[in-house]
Amino acid sequence: MASGPASLAGLTGRKGALIPGADADFVVFDPQVAWTVAEKHLHFRHKLSPYLGAKLQGRVEETWLRGKQIFSINNHASPFIGSPRGKELTREPVRP
Repeated sequence: MASGPASLAGLTGRKGALIPGADADFVVFDPQVAWTVAEKHLHFRHKLSPYLGAKLQGRVEETWLRGKQIFSINNHASPFIGSPRGKELTREPVRP
């Protein structure tokens, strides 16, 4: 679920695997949690979604980006930890 998309994006070796030298990006997922989607779960400007009111099974509990925790469902003040720190990823040039 990670190595294929990383390969398609030209990011093999940087993303998509937990190996030395690659970014440690991963989520902690609990497949047992049942929950109902509400506006408070939508972390974008317009709180509209076809999933509002949907009952789902499984939930992301934590997200880690480059080895640092950036999201925790148990962080009640805000599930997001710290300030945004993403960066543009560019495809490595293909060498002939």
